[in-house]
Amino acid sequence: MAAAAGEVRLIGAWPSPFVLRPRVALNLKGVEYEFLQEKFGEKSELLLRSNPVYKKIPVLLHHDKPVCESMIIVEYVDGAWANSGHAILPADPYERALHRFWAVYIDDKWFPSMFGIAKAETEEAKAESAEQAWARLKLLEEAFEKLSKGKAFFGGDIIGYVDIALGSYLGWAKVIEQMTGLKLFDEEKTPLLAVWAERFCTHEAVKEVMPETEKLMEYAKMRDSCGCLSTRRSMATAEGVEVKLIGTWPGPFVLRARIALNLKGVEYEFLQEKSGEKSELLLRSNPVYKKIPVLLHHGKPICESMIIVEYVDEAWPGAGRAILPADPYERALHRFWAAYIDDKWFPSIFGIGKAETEEAKAESAEQAWAGLKLLEEAFEKLSKGEAFFGGDTIGYVDIALGSYLGWAKVIEQMTGLKLFDEEKTPLLAVWAERFCTHEAVKEVMPETEKLMEFAKMRQKVRVERAACVCANERVASDDVEREKERESKKKTMAAAAGEVRLIGAWPSPFVLRPRVALNLKGVEYEFLQEKFGEKSELLLRSNPVYKKIPVLLHHDKPVCESMIIVEYVDGAWANSGHAILPADPYERALHRFWAVYIDDKVRMPPSISDLCFLEEAKAESAEQAWARLKLLEEAFEKLSKGKAFFGGDIIGYVDIALGSYLGWAKVIEQMTGLKLFDEEKTPLLAVWAERFCTHEAVKEVMPETEKLMEFAKMRLGK
Repeated sequence: MAAAAGEVRLIGAWPSPFVLRPRVALNLKGVEYEFLQEKFGEKSELLLRSNPVYKKIPVLLHHDKPVCESMIIVEYVDGAWANSGHAILPADPYERALHRFWAVYIDDKWFPSMFGIAKAETEEAKAESAEQAWARLKLLEEAFEKLSKGKAFFGGDIIGYVDIALGSYLGWAKVIEQMTGLKLFDEEKTPLLAVWAERFCTHEAVKEVMPETEKLMEYAKMRDSCGCLSTRRSMATAEGVEVKLIGTWPGPFVLRARIALNLKGVEYEFLQEKSGEKSELLLRSNPVYKKIPVLLHHGKPICESMIIVEYVDEAWPGAGRAILPADPYERALHRFWAAYIDDKWFPSIFGIGKAETEEAKAESAEQAWAGLKLLEEAFEKLSKGEAFFGGDTIGYVDIALGSYLGWAKVIEQMTGLKLFDEEKTPLLAVWAERFCTHEAVKEVMPETEKLMEFAKMRQKVRVERAACVCANERVASDDVEREKERESKKKTMAAAAGEVRLIGAWPSPFVLRPRVALNLKGVEYEFLQEKFGEKSELLLRSNPVYKKIPVLLHHDKPVCESMIIVEYVDGAWANSGHAILPADPYERALHRFWAVYIDDKVRMPPSISDLCFLEEAKAESAEQAWARLKLLEEAFEKLSKGKAFFGGDIIGYVDIALGSYLGWAKVIEQMTGLKLFDEEKTPLLAVWAERFCTHEAVKEVMPETEKLMEFAKMRLGK
């Protein structure tokens, strides 16, 4: 988000550490703002209107646009007033990643331990929480030493991102110290942080907004505890290319893709799936989740309804009107409400359809109406007085909500309830009629009578039977969020060649991955072998939080997690050897997808190692492993394009992900008598496995089966 200076207001409460964060950020940037103090135990109309979903403080209003969640507000302030004051986050990508890492650690690990001291009911529990808090502050002491580079703050000479994250808790830390007699920021245990804490509290940007300890004590007594510290973590293609859409006519999720294509004037072939069956094309196009809708463009499949909508918008940018707005903030708002519709509102109408009692039906209806009331307010804001959420044309949120209108009418007829009620939500009632009669919608919107017949044919009217894809889309959404996280981490890592060391252990498949990547790039490195059952000082120092291998040290900067290291190697030595990830964005996405699938579905455990220990479940686990390898056989056929590896002529990202398990797969084969990479079941992968293991970059670092067997027996013996 970026905005010019203008009217700035902050909704909050003075005792809140989360509210303190944006106050400090605004002061650092020299931004004048109006502080709107919420009354204790009440929620103002402005707060409810500005943050209607979570109804939590703080909320920053800039040009009346709300920004929520404390550290998101801090980043917003840093970006919106980039030319004012000093930067709160560092410019270097690696440094930014480190600062974000520690800010998350503070909220996820340190704050709960401090909170645990306050809520402890016994001396024993209090002592345990205190030890945990001190141990975590010790890690933060080490982080301070590293990030500050000998300067006064985590941010160097000036207060930065991590300073704000940790400093916001200092007022309440003093309260806990007075209440318990414990010293959290102790000069002996964490001397650097003890000095830093005093320096932070007396900084010009902080001292006027940091609550006084006495007032916080009074507030705490009024609350009878430190309850105000409750955790709050919520807060492009040519014309004429063949386009096909796999779906069913009653599906609301399929309807979304059809409307988007109509809005863009894209001709497409609609491939109707038979009820209760899955065509070979569907299974081949979406082999992992086997769900509709699937858009086929250039023969490339795109899955998930709202992802398809965005793809259509981007693939045909010059056709029709844009479905998503151009402004980043507006795009974020539209995506937010589309997610709200699927996550919060759809389950409530789903509940009406499946309710078995009048009481349950009434409860779900109230929930649905409450959700529609929020959407009424969202419509008023997003539409800006025009006909649709998207303004004068159907947009992203219109498609998300409008796709359910056919089934909403079915529920209304079945229950006698009026969902889109002219009295309760007059704007949405008019919008619904307008949406259904739009040229892009009316030809593809299922008729209510046909939907009723379809429902009766299914023996019970259960809306979830027509909309069952939703749960699977949520799963796929989680995959997208994990994909985004991997991509985000990868982008923060870039360094020139230099001293390279790898901390690991020879039997680990995760350590094998960076070894193969480094070999492919021709990078010389020192392999630092960890002793079995021990953790070296270097490992603990390089990965003090999770204490896990592998860790790559490049210029003594640690990079953790096996596939993140592989991406880092690919980027840091971009001009050496071949690229490990393909250049094409779509291809890159496919390769990342299958690497994630391998770790989530094929890795040991759960699919393979169970074979060693559960004799009665061996056959079942083997069938599951073979089924998943069959999917990977099909993925290989597609990604390799007839070449030797998933990466084509050379070992690539997916090769490394799957190939790292081959040594242990051979051990399991010997221990169980089963053949995992079977020439009959998966002939392409069987050949690939042999080819991978004999590759120059692999054969010297792939553990020998006999040695792995000995290691496995030693582990089993223990």
